Amino acid sequence: MTRAIRHRDSPRVIPLPDMQPQHQTTQQITRQARDSPHQVLDGQEEPSRAALVGIQGFRMALEGHIANVFIDMNLLRADLCNVADKVLEAETYITSLQAEVKQLKQQMTHITLLMTALEDRAEDT
Repeated sequence: MTRAIRHRDSPRVIPLPDMQPQHQTTQQITRQARDSPHQVLDGQEEPSRAALVGIQGFRMALEGHIANVFIDMNLLRADLCNVADKVLEAETYITSLQAEVKQLKQQMTHITLLMTALEDRAEDT
């Protein structure tokens, strides 16, 4: 089962890598190349061609994984910026609501004082 996330602003699905290594480590490939039988060409020994191709393939795959990590990191950074913007908007909205509540409380206090004054005047007459 492959895990994946979907970027909220695009239809792109980003596969999450499995935590299990899918390739041999560089040390394993290097050890395999070193321990493999050498081919003799024109009196000189050369490492096994397959081992060299394997090392190059592993390096290219690793570079691809690193590039994907950077892409995912940039997408996450963009998401964090969006979240920070939304938090700032929410804080601004909350501040404006608090100002409105304060204004409404002052108006309620004023109305209460007016009603008390009207009641006092009604009692006097």
